[in-house]
Amino acid sequence: MKATVYSPALGLGQTFGVLGRQALLTVALPYAWGNVTGDVGNEEGSVYRSGLADVKARFSINLRGSPAMTPKEFAKRPQRSFIIGTSLTMTAPAGQYSGEKLINLGTNRWSFKPEVGVSYPVKKLDLDLYAGAWFFTDNGDFYPGQLSRSQALLTAIQAHVSYTVRRGLWERIFESSVDTSFSGKSYSIPLPDNSIDLIFSFQAAHHFRLHRETLKEVARLLKPGGVCMYLHEPSCRKYIHPLAKWRVNKKRPECPEDLVVLEDMRNIAADLGFKIKVIYSTATVNRGVIEGVYYKALSMFPALCQWVPCTADFIFTKS
Repeated sequence: MKATVYSPALGLGQTFGVLGRQALLTVALPYAWGNVTGDVGNEEGSVYRSGLADVKARFSINLRGSPAMTPKEFAKRPQRSFIIGTSLTMTAPAGQYSGEKLINLGTNRWSFKPEVGVSYPVKKLDLDLYAGAWFFTDNGDFYPGQLSRSQALLTAIQAHVSYTVRRGLWERIFESSVDTSFSGKSYSIPLPDNSIDLIFSFQAAHHFRLHRETLKEVARLLKPGGVCMYLHEPSCRKYIHPLAKWRVNKKRPECPEDLVVLEDMRNIAADLGFKIKVIYSTATVNRGVIEGVYYKALSMFPALCQWVPCTADFIFTKS
């Protein structure tokens, strides 16, 4: 049997405090479609399925360490500590199912996975261990109908070791170092004209309020042919900017943010003599469930990136 199935999901997650402990609740509703081919008995066949898959929900809570904190408290948290946590994952039989069909998107049964995990810091290492088990109810309407199917429990155990990279390691790897550091404003930098080959910022330019002044200063500093890069910046078109800005500030009101507006960057670049290149990023790494689904959709339809809010790199080259 061979199957190719696609299954994006619409999900929602929320962290909150329970008796002073940090907790998280997530719910996901998958939609699946795909083709399945194979042999049933002595006959070869294929089938296409499209519809809802089973709903999944997960509740997790820390029993020791990492208490519930506000964003400010989290930013000022002390050194890492020993953590014990537990979770319960549940799959509900909400997916498309028929006992008269061998291939289904739903399972027509409930399943539960209790799990416990520990994380123990040892100097620059974090030692993690997780153990859990899946429990399944019976499917009382299994193919070809009116049959009962049961499944024994499945146990699972995971172990991870992670290492916190010490400061200065990358400088030794790439044989480079920071010669000078200073604080200042993006549009007033105490360096001479035509003295720099490369200027870059990472996830910072969307905090700049004076883009024209900043890029004018960049043009002064760069040598001819020099490059300035705004990397991994939230961006959007002017028509959707008010809505997009409202959303990002509703998401993190404690840290006022903005988006880099595509039309503004192109106009400023043209006025200052820059060549500009925009590269969109649809990576789903380190994104939440809803954002992950959104960027997965953009990766499937990349032409949409320039019309809707999307992470982007802005490359300015001085003529």
